[in-house]
Amino acid sequence: MEYGPDEHFVTKNKKKGLISREGKIVIPPIYDEILVDNSKLIKVKKNSLFGTINWKNEIVNPIEYEQILWEWPYLSYKELDTIYLKKNGKYFTTDTKGKVLEQKVSAKLIDEKFGYLLN
Repeated sequence: MEYGPDEHFVTKNKKKGLISREGKIVIPPIYDEILVDNSKLIKVKKNSLFGTINWKNEIVNPIEYEQILWEWPYLSYKELDTIYLKKNGKYFTTDTKGKVLEQKVSAKLIDEKFGYLLN
């Protein structure tokens, strides 16, 4: 399964990662799922929980969230700047470096922004 011109998905022992065209490991195959959308961050899943990593495989948001949402840059025509995370049934936001921006985000806002994904 391919991702793009520079990185390709790889699966090893049912775990997913990314390799370069030259076969160099970009993201080791240690994740249950990987979502790449050409942004600054990569959404990863392990043991039914989500987190985010950067392109150096450094954890930005720990893998401890029920859900992670963001506006895909190619749909919103703007650079990724806000990550919506759900933990213990409640949403909050961070920036792309993991710094908390808002402690509490309403369910109404989540539905307005992401209802098309969630319904």
